[in-house]
Amino acid sequence: MRQSFNWLLCLLLFSAPALAEEMPAPSAADEEIALPQEDGPSLYARGLELLNGPQRDYKQAARCFNRSASLGCIQAYTQLGLISADGLGVPQNLEEAYRWYCLGAQLGDAQAQYLLGQCYAEGLGVEQDWAQARYFYEKAAVQNQAPAWTALGQIYAEGHGVKRDRHEAYSLTRRAAEAGDAEAQYNLGLMYQDGAGVRRDRAAAATWFEKAARGGQTDAMNDLGVMYEKGDGLKADSAAALKWYRMAADAGDAAGQYNLAALLDKTGQGNSQQILDLFRSAADQGFAPAQLSLGARYVLGTGVDTDLVQAYAWFSLADAGGDARAKACLEHLRDNLSPEERVLAVRLFKQRQALMN
Repeated sequence: MRQSFNWLLCLLLFSAPALAEEMPAPSAADEEIALPQEDGPSLYARGLELLNGPQRDYKQAARCFNRSASLGCIQAYTQLGLISADGLGVPQNLEEAYRWYCLGAQLGDAQAQYLLGQCYAEGLGVEQDWAQARYFYEKAAVQNQAPAWTALGQIYAEGHGVKRDRHEAYSLTRRAAEAGDAEAQYNLGLMYQDGAGVRRDRAAAATWFEKAARGGQTDAMNDLGVMYEKGDGLKADSAAALKWYRMAADAGDAAGQYNLAALLDKTGQGNSQQILDLFRSAADQGFAPAQLSLGARYVLGTGVDTDLVQAYAWFSLADAGGDARAKACLEHLRDNLSPEERVLAVRLFKQRQALMN
């Protein structure tokens, strides 16, 4: 009954999409890009080209998707939800994204059903509701939407709205992983690593981490690097560890940047500026261990001039980020700063903290 009621709300509130009315009338410049033949699939394909191609035009893409949806192209509803969620060509609006996903989901689009499940799981544009999230994930999963199997696996692993069941979580995650979903492959690796729902098997964990890493999953790249560095389930190999850390770092992963910097420093394979830049990039993303390392480098003058004010600010950030080691560093350093320097350090800490939030 509850699902039927929600569908009724969707139909009453959202059955007449108004995105076109919210968009400005096309200017002369807009008209330079002519819309293709007036059929839904052609307009949808043109919208994807404008959204993802080399000559991107998000406003024109939104225009194409909106017209395509009005002509009955189901996938266009989902794309309108995605661009509304990200603010591409239209104002960012999570409630608007939710309404487009409702329409696409009701018309049977598996991706829209999955994304609607995400909205309910994370409270995006609608009140969080794990029962509804599971309902829509299951509808998407029936249509072999692999990320939906992954999401269902997490629901059972963490007990969101259901009794926690690690064996069911493993079964669902394995199905998604075998279908090629990189997030599921990473989660499956964690299950083998921790013995959650399956017998612990470090070699199997490494196998699934590598599959996920090759699919672009940065946490898997980093964790695989850790296994090679520590010889955990794999033969210790610092070159292989550096390779995977570097892949994660190049993708912008803070843990990968930190681990790459630390291993380059440990093995003497990187120059001081490269190592400092990696620590700083990770620290600027709020990664507490990197902030702690930067603080230590400013105390010792390693690759930088000794600066206790900078050190205190970085230790403060690490402490705020939950690194238990930072508190002792702050207590030791506090007595070595003048009152004026402590004021400067606290000001610097607050400025950096504001930039990261």
